[in-house]
Amino acid sequence: PDLTGLINIVFLILIFFLVAATLRPFSAREIKLAVSPGAHSEAVSPGQLVVFADGRIQYRGVEMELSDLNQRLADDAASNRRAPFTIVADARADAQRVLAVVLEAKVAGFRSVSLLTERKVRP
Repeated sequence: PDLTGLINIVFLILIFFLVAATLRPFSAREIKLAVSPGAHSEAVSPGQLVVFADGRIQYRGVEMELSDLNQRLADDAASNRRAPFTIVADARADAQRVLAVVLEAKVAGFRSVSLLTERKVRP
């Protein structure tokens, strides 16, 4: 019997699961977002700058120190200062560390800096 069609379907399903696994939301990762009581939400592209609970900073997939972050942010801010800049911070992260990252983004030249939070669900 001809199994070409079955093999094609198996490969398509495999590709689907590979893509779906890489697009998991932050709730499935090691980040616990802070909870915000506000109902306002905006479309953002999360994952640009992440502050983990242990204080690590990751910018565009590359882990770096706070001192190295300023130059990278300044280069990106120079190309588009009006673009909103979103920081994804773990709720367990040190508030001073998160504030330092926010200030670095403002100093680098981003006009709009926001923190990605999880909206509080009312029962």
